[in-house]
Amino acid sequence: MQLSADNRVCLLVAALAAAILLSDCAIYPVGPGGGNSRSISGEVVDQEGRGVEGAGLLIDYLLEYHPGSRSGETSSLRKLFHRSVAGDTRIRIWVERYCTNEHIITLLDTVMNEGFFNINWNGLNSRGQKCRPGAYNAILYQKRSFEATIDTMTIFLKRGHYSGYQLSEIEVNGLTGTGGKFRLSQECLPFGYTAPWIAEGGDTLGTYTVSRYVDIWVIHDRYDNKRMDSIYVDRSGIRGIKIQLPRARTAPLR
Repeated sequence: MQLSADNRVCLLVAALAAAILLSDCAIYPVGPGGGNSRSISGEVVDQEGRGVEGAGLLIDYLLEYHPGSRSGETSSLRKLFHRSVAGDTRIRIWVERYCTNEHIITLLDTVMNEGFFNINWNGLNSRGQKCRPGAYNAILYQKRSFEATIDTMTIFLKRGHYSGYQLSEIEVNGLTGTGGKFRLSQECLPFGYTAPWIAEGGDTLGTYTVSRYVDIWVIHDRYDNKRMDSIYVDRSGIRGIKIQLPRARTAPLR
């Protein structure tokens, strides 16, 4: 089968995108993942010690800032691409989860004539849920005539406060099963991820690194959300975490 020139360009661009993303994964300092002994595991129980099924587990990461070391947050509104285009240009911008390349949301997919586009991301996925903390790739594809380019921007998303969310409003790392048991793999958790520390005015103040200290949130619509603070996740894993939820709500959250 002989491919057209346009199809050959598309295949070349696809191969280039794969190479860029695989390159990111190769240098990503993920945890070991894999076997159960290296996972984060435990149980969620109610006030009477009974296992709570269907509770969402969300991992929030503590950041180390350099110079100096303190906890902090990154913005939930991320500025992505501000570009000019000339002529008929196909533009597609989407967000993928770093390391797994899972598609999160398409932010723009159009053909533009001359002009500018300015794209931000509010940290939501295609279902309108708030994405869980972690690293993401924003990808810009441009094609004009037979020329195509791909740019990738890596960003880190963190909010820090999840006390008011319902389970349907936010992505979680996993759910409790029978008896309230849970097991979360370290595969692709962003421990060791380092990025520039940017002030609100745009100045670079230093860098930040994702530490191995985490807050673990438990989110369940029948209970108030519960946070366990500053848990250290060893490379070999952590077992036996027991999280007791407050008494069940007597009324919906809202």
